[in-house]
Amino acid sequence: MNVLFTLARQEFGVAAAPPTDFLSRGLLAHRPIKAAACWLACAALAVIGQPALAEKPPPSIIEPGQYAYEFALPSGWDFSYEEAREAGVPVVLFPVGGGFHHSKAIIYVNEVKCGPAEAIACIVDSFRQNSPNLQVTEAESIPARSSSPAPVLIFTGASDPRQAREAIAFLNERDRTFIIVLTVTETEGWNAAYRAFRAVVRSYQYFDCREGGHDADPCALHALPDSYQAAKAVADQHAARPDAKANEQERLVPYFGANYAEILRACFEMVENPDPSPLNFVLAIHGTGRVLRAYWDRESNIQTCLSESLSAETFPPPLFTPYFLHIELSFRD
Repeated sequence: MNVLFTLARQEFGVAAAPPTDFLSRGLLAHRPIKAAACWLACAALAVIGQPALAEKPPPSIIEPGQYAYEFALPSGWDFSYEEAREAGVPVVLFPVGGGFHHSKAIIYVNEVKCGPAEAIACIVDSFRQNSPNLQVTEAESIPARSSSPAPVLIFTGASDPRQAREAIAFLNERDRTFIIVLTVTETEGWNAAYRAFRAVVRSYQYFDCREGGHDADPCALHALPDSYQAAKAVADQHAARPDAKANEQERLVPYFGANYAEILRACFEMVENPDPSPLNFVLAIHGTGRVLRAYWDRESNIQTCLSESLSAETFPPPLFTPYFLHIELSFRD
């Protein structure tokens, strides 16, 4: 069956049959990436005067209903959720005009489900396996805004030339450790980069979303509307902003069209008596691009099929968080 659908006055569709493993690669395999086990995150880490803080809104990492954390942005630095997503970490910081792959200094964040002592031992062991000449020194701990002082290790002598020197701070919260990593490709810029790194660690603040919070807390982002009608009203307000509307039309809508044509066609093929009636829904999207919640105007077998993939989707990052995107779908053969 060929499925054509209209989205924001643009028509998308696929006519070719899907590969035989489409369901294993797409609908059933499309799941959110959970927090890595300690050893897995450690393996990933092995591969890859205090400055003023910038006025740009701080990066926030939010796990709905569980926790959130944020830190201030050093002056002269920027951050990206999108580049971080490509690297498999929550957020990456770099000097203004730079990026994850071409800046001489980057700072990124990761997290592991273990305590700091276990995380430190795991990371040091993993680094040494890949770099026999690695030297590890303990630096002065850095006090954080909402945590006990963070132990810091300095790594030199890595086999990877992109890791001329690294610093890692370990911040413990309940059952996990948050790791802030500074990597420089040239040691000449180390002092300035380390001052920025210290500023990031010092400004770190953790929020337990299970205990409730104040309106200013990142956890408050998840006091989301509880109905399609309320979410649609917010989406209309967001779409009324010219900059947000442009981002919607240039990035979010084309992303959905390009990635969901095959998924929709597969839904129509595998669902018995598929319902071809139009569908309206609103997606609440976090600043990282992750879908926080989907609101539907009605239920149908196609809606059920589609919602499985949407619940695990990560869109291009919107301009602010949470962003509410209204999507209206109509279908024809």
